[in-house]
Amino acid sequence: MCYNASASIGSFLISLVGSTYLFLRNIKDDRLFAVIIFGVSIMQLGEYLIHIDINCDSPNKLNVLGSKIGFYSHIVIQPMFSLLATLLFGLLRSNYILILWGLLWVLHIKYSYDRYPKNKDFCSYRYKCDKGYEKIGCQLYWPWFKSINEMSYMSLVFFLPILLNINVQYKLFWAIYVIFGPGVLSLLYPKTAASIWCFLGPSITILLKSIL
Repeated sequence: MCYNASASIGSFLISLVGSTYLFLRNIKDDRLFAVIIFGVSIMQLGEYLIHIDINCDSPNKLNVLGSKIGFYSHIVIQPMFSLLATLLFGLLRSNYILILWGLLWVLHIKYSYDRYPKNKDFCSYRYKCDKGYEKIGCQLYWPWFKSINEMSYMSLVFFLPILLNINVQYKLFWAIYVIFGPGVLSLLYPKTAASIWCFLGPSITILLKSIL
């Protein structure tokens, strides 16, 4: 959740440049990571639209459009890019894994559609910057995110591509990074963790992938 429109575009550009670099470098599992990183970054385009219509009163309903991009990014777009990364640049031990993968994706989508957000939930907003929200700061809030199953989302986008692909190196390291990276940041910066991770997430991931 980036702090403003400029931050969202900046985060997207970092991911775009970084994933392009990894894709062109093409060492070991670079391309698999590149496709996943780019898929995740599409969410920032939705956030950009939310930020430029933060009061959700634009005649063009940019906030609503951005919120829907965010919603479908979490249930369709990001899982699709992670699966494509696996099919194109990964290697699985068995085709049965793909069947189970697809089944989990169907259940993930069904979960969200069974709890499909109300129209008003497609207006994302920013918490007020006052004492009433002192513990969380004035960060962006997605009402529609309540309809996302976070466990299946994390599994489809990160854990399955990392843990089940034979050619992914340092599996344990990446699994720990995905689990604890955002959590540690939340402990250190509880008010602004989401906004900081907006930049640090793609930046650190690309930097680590360039080194490992």
